[in-house]
Amino acid sequence: MKKLSWSKRVLLWAGAAVAAVVALGALAWVAGVWTDYQWFASLGRQGVFWTISLSQIGVWAVFAIAAFGVLYASARGAWSVVTEKVHFPRLTIFGCALLAGLLALTVSQQWMTLRLAIEQPAFGVKDLQFGTDVGFFVFVLPAFELLYQWLNGLTIVAIITVAAITASSRLRIVGTVPARWWQLKKVLSYLAGILMLAVSLNFWISVWRISYSPAGQIFGASYSDIHAALPAYWIMLAVSLAFAGVLFATASRPVWKVLVISFLTWAIAGVLLVNVWPAVIQNYVATPNEATIEQEYRARNIAMTRAAFDLTSVEGVQYAGLESLTASASADAAGLLQDATVWTPDSVSQAFNQLQTIRPYYKLSPIDFDRYKVDGQLRQVLVAAREIDPTGLPSNARTWVNTHLVYTHGYGLAISSASQTTTQGFPTFFVGDVPSTVSAGVAATSPSLRTTEPRIYFGPDMSGYGIVNTGVDEFDYPTGEKNATTRYTGTGAPVGSWLSRLAWATRFGSSQMIFSGYIRPDSQILLYRGIKERATKLAPWLTYDDSPYAALVDGRIVWILDAYTSSDHYPNAQPLPDGTNYLRNSVKVVVDAYSGDTTFYAEGADPIRDAWAGLFPGLITPQSQMPAGLADHIRAPKKFFNAQAQAYRAYHMTDPTVFYNREDLWDFPKDATGKPMQPAYLMLDLPNAAGASTGKAMYLLQPYSLPNRDNLVGWMATACDPGAYGTRTVYLLPKSRVTLGPRNVSARINQDPRISQQLTLWSQPGNSVLFGSMLVIPVERSVAYIQPVFLQAQSGSITQLVSVIAVNGGRVEFAGTLPDALAKAYGSDTTTATAGPTTQPSVQ
Repeated sequence: MKKLSWSKRVLLWAGAAVAAVVALGALAWVAGVWTDYQWFASLGRQGVFWTISLSQIGVWAVFAIAAFGVLYASARGAWSVVTEKVHFPRLTIFGCALLAGLLALTVSQQWMTLRLAIEQPAFGVKDLQFGTDVGFFVFVLPAFELLYQWLNGLTIVAIITVAAITASSRLRIVGTVPARWWQLKKVLSYLAGILMLAVSLNFWISVWRISYSPAGQIFGASYSDIHAALPAYWIMLAVSLAFAGVLFATASRPVWKVLVISFLTWAIAGVLLVNVWPAVIQNYVATPNEATIEQEYRARNIAMTRAAFDLTSVEGVQYAGLESLTASASADAAGLLQDATVWTPDSVSQAFNQLQTIRPYYKLSPIDFDRYKVDGQLRQVLVAAREIDPTGLPSNARTWVNTHLVYTHGYGLAISSASQTTTQGFPTFFVGDVPSTVSAGVAATSPSLRTTEPRIYFGPDMSGYGIVNTGVDEFDYPTGEKNATTRYTGTGAPVGSWLSRLAWATRFGSSQMIFSGYIRPDSQILLYRGIKERATKLAPWLTYDDSPYAALVDGRIVWILDAYTSSDHYPNAQPLPDGTNYLRNSVKVVVDAYSGDTTFYAEGADPIRDAWAGLFPGLITPQSQMPAGLADHIRAPKKFFNAQAQAYRAYHMTDPTVFYNREDLWDFPKDATGKPMQPAYLMLDLPNAAGASTGKAMYLLQPYSLPNRDNLVGWMATACDPGAYGTRTVYLLPKSRVTLGPRNVSARINQDPRISQQLTLWSQPGNSVLFGSMLVIPVERSVAYIQPVFLQAQSGSITQLVSVIAVNGGRVEFAGTLPDALAKAYGSDTTTATAGPTTQPSVQ
């Protein structure tokens, strides 16, 4: 047998190594796909798996075939220039197939864009320039933009392929260039023609992208866009198609003059029509006369922006901003303010972590606001769940068995009052400890606080996997010398068979899954245990809040996650800083903390969500099927509310002339540190348009002020409770006088000699005085200001609430608790108090 040379042996070993790597990669891919299917099947969501998988495969196949055809034809054309036949035919086919597959892979990752374009659902709103349904802009136009980018990339890769083949064989064509030159010119002409078709497509896209133009004063089509850029794009579309036709027609002919003339015509027309002419119209016609000439286009921008952010139904209500209150109104105001949020997630976090973490292997989820019936009254609370964190175990106890088989779940909630304080200045806990215990003072009268299933197998920070129904019991909670244990009774993906164990072991690179004697035939694996991770896997077409919040519903812990649809293609709508110019919070995701059951509830109207619901039948549950106990814990999310509040700063002005002059632009007031005030969840009794009480309920509230001033303008409030959920109302203060904002009120507080003296006494060495978030609250047709004050020792002890400052008109009062501060500020002599913060002269 002939011995192989050293170089051939190296090539052979290198080939074997590459083959082994490819085989291992393929095995890992197959294991990943198979185990994913097992997970979807365990949830009864095989349809979601197949829809996503077949969409990706279908898109990849179509674009891979198209790309291979162009690349292989280009390669054969290049070989025909340098030789009579194709050299390395197998390598050429393989190389073109590989490049085509990679080019198609980039498009398959955008399968959601293409699927929506194929469906072409109607939006139900007409664009004001073209009279086309907005669905074309939101669903179809992004697909054409993707196609243009892909064609450009494909053409460039094809040209590089031709250049590479030609250059690699340059010695073969020495002396034969004149004879073969026209063959090379033929190949390049066809590729240039394809490139010009892509350019033509881009000009056609630009016609519609007029609706996203930033050329004028506002976003969207302006005077110069419609009267100069729009006709220019149509002309350039025709010129580009004509140039592409010339390139195809003359590809086999040895002509240059026609090509040069065509190219110069196209280039000069492009510069003059696309760049020069619109600029001339903008600078010398539109800008000097924009106050009147752009009226129509400003009106379009206003109408479409308000529609895009669902602002058309916002109701404006005049709010009296009374300077003084009657004795009866003062008593009512004090009662309504009893539930003001002196505690926030930031100020209460230290107390939660030190008092409710219990053990190092527990980790509290982000603290958030909710409301429960406590002693028969709806009270605002702060809630966190106790998740499991095996990394908190001692290092020698962080074994594979402990991490994945024993410490599988967290336990219970911590719920504290947002307004009440203990005698030590700590938050009052209604629910806490392990096992979960309801405070003795409210246990008998607060059934909504009772937990029947406290175990948490799924949570925001619970990454990795857990294996249940194994030969070892799961840790439940500490009980002293011997820990309580439990066994999971829910459903997971199968992991007991040898094939399943091999697949899961390959996926996670874990040999323990194969060799562990604890895994039994009926063992199951819990996967995608993070709430956002789980929701994204089931509905990747939604975007999600970063922090789901825990709620206790009928004794079970569930996670509520707000989900959004968005677009940057809503015509003529002003975008947010991140480019989004359409946003809806149209889905509420609810995940059972024990079973992992995930339900997507529809919320409100949204064509984008409805389009996806059509592609994934059964995934979206109608809003009417949400249980009443769950609906009681749904809130308006801050992300959507912030977007609406941001847009409404300017788009409450619906008159184009007023909008142009910006004479009534609003801003967010700043706190004492100079930072814009953030929206706050508050329990309020706000009046409706007729001035009647709507009852105490939770609202998300954002104050407004004048730009560069601390004068309050009013508030935007969004209702969170069932029945009125999502109702947005703007309460407008009188323009005839000034209502001070938080910075000026903070200055008044600091100037009060009694408060100043007390702050000095608290600020002893080793202590830090911290001001909490100031609340600016509409109550009883007046304005109340609540400022909590905390004391934090440098030794790391729990932050204490030491005082609450209440400002009512001209009265600034403080006390150790909220009820005492309100009693002072709204005492019997309140009727004679003038509203100091509302009587200063207006300075514009």
